[in-house]
Amino acid sequence: MSLLRTTSVHDALDGLVHAARVAAVERDVPGAHARIVQAERTFAAHRAQEETHWLPLYTARCVPHPNATPTVLLRDHALIASLLAEAPTHGGLALVDLLEDLAGALEHHDQRERTHFKPALDAVLTPAERTRLLELHAASEQALDAPPSRVTTPWTPTPDAPVQAVRAGLLAGQPLPDTLEHVLPAPPFRTKAERVLASVDPSDRLQTLSRLRRLAWMSHPAS
Repeated sequence: MSLLRTTSVHDALDGLVHAARVAAVERDVPGAHARIVQAERTFAAHRAQEETHWLPLYTARCVPHPNATPTVLLRDHALIASLLAEAPTHGGLALVDLLEDLAGALEHHDQRERTHFKPALDAVLTPAERTRLLELHAASEQALDAPPSRVTTPWTPTPDAPVQAVRAGLLAGQPLPDTLEHVLPAPPFRTKAERVLASVDPSDRLQTLSRLRRLAWMSHPAS
């Protein structure tokens, strides 16, 4: 049995976010938010499993790929959780744009896990350890069958907090710091991005950053 069988949770999240995007475009705001709430619960459970049981083993035993270090994986988790928590309660382009960013973040993170994280961990676990992680994952999925409630993951901004740090810096007129390579990963791309951001009206900077971030995901895959 491989840990790759747990990637079904990513497929479920992708499906929920896609359904939320369709609902948002069709101006079905309650329908979009129902999917966001479910995605938030699903991701919170997934994140708790990985950060509590998987990442300590990965950190202790694996030589991680540069695109899937524990720090990068944790940044992915923080970014996805923050996007879910920030979903506006009204519809419109703000919700559509956020869901597009969320879909990109999930796709990028899924690539890291399928390509690097889970295969590397599979290779160093004993059969008993692997079975235990799969059992914990199954129990977590069963718990999600309980009636949903609105859950937002508390998140205190830190130096590694991509969304808040980028937004705060842009609003203050600061350049994008090199510590945010997760958001705009390649230095040449960041240089171009800074020139683009310097040329737009301050009121358009956040929307421009959103589009640049999507371009970064497409231009710099996790593999």
